[in-house]
Amino acid sequence: MEDFKDCCYFFATDKKPWHEAEVQCRNLGGYLTQVTDYTENSWIVSMITSKKVNQQDYLIGATDFKEGDWRWVNDLSKVQFTSWDSGQPDNHQGKEDCAHFGQTHNYKWNEHECSNILGYICESPQGFNCLPYSRLLKRAVSGK
Repeated sequence: MEDFKDCCYFFATDKKPWHEAEVQCRNLGGYLTQVTDYTENSWIVSMITSKKVNQQDYLIGATDFKEGDWRWVNDLSKVQFTSWDSGQPDNHQGKEDCAHFGQTHNYKWNEHECSNILGYICESPQGFNCLPYSRLLKRAVSGK
């Protein structure tokens, strides 16, 4: 559990497809992370690369179910800030609609098939007090 800019972040290592990851984040009182600026993006990448969390691919809440119209699943707002890797998004073979921080892309964003099973980042607007969110997470993870 980490906090940044009045939000709490959970870097989930139990890999899920995008839709299941979104449901899990909602069940935990949050949503798949909505990266709104360079500072937030850099902080997330630094968390991953500093080895404070597992170094792997992480799903985020950006999707283009209407091709080319990237939206945040949390509130359906248009994605303004992006950190796409070169050549992305590319909708490879017409099957890609979900974004993630790609390990093989130096944690630049990559478009991926939503059915691919990856880690994910949940975000919750809990302010600097992550305690209620972390208690929910501990219960969810332990099953108690």
